[in-house]
Amino acid sequence: MDPAASSLPYSPQQVISQAFDFDPAELFAEQDQGQVQLDGALLYIKLYQQEESNVLLLMADLGFLPTEQRTAYYQMMLVANSGWRDLAGGALCTDDSGDQAFLRLRLDLDTLGAEMLAQWLAAFVFAAEAWAMRFAATDSPAEAAAEAPELIPQPQDFLGLALFNRA
Repeated sequence: MDPAASSLPYSPQQVISQAFDFDPAELFAEQDQGQVQLDGALLYIKLYQQEESNVLLLMADLGFLPTEQRTAYYQMMLVANSGWRDLAGGALCTDDSGDQAFLRLRLDLDTLGAEMLAQWLAAFVFAAEAWAMRFAATDSPAEAAAEAPELIPQPQDFLGLALFNRA
């Protein structure tokens, strides 16, 4: 993404590295890809170009979904995806096998300044860690859903948006 990054007024690698207190060369050792261990979740970071846009993809591995209760977890994830606030703009999903839960966010960097990108990162990390705690804290999706309101600060208006979905 080096040629594309030069079209931005800031270095996304630098902003992301500062957010996690890493050296950019260390974090992005694999051509604009990196990973950071969060509290309970592993965050995968990828910078790339799609058509004419500079894109940041964040994927937080939230953990294994127990086979015997997978359907209930899927239902909880689908309901959560109808709200924006608890996901920091991301979406809950699984890997192809349905075994692992992820929180995914795609950002168009051409529409974000450095400060706004840092705010998105902070909110996404907080949401990823909270969801990882939900999946790790209990074997019951109903219990995890019941604990949900306490894990995410209310209201989440870090972007100055008025959010109407309070679900």
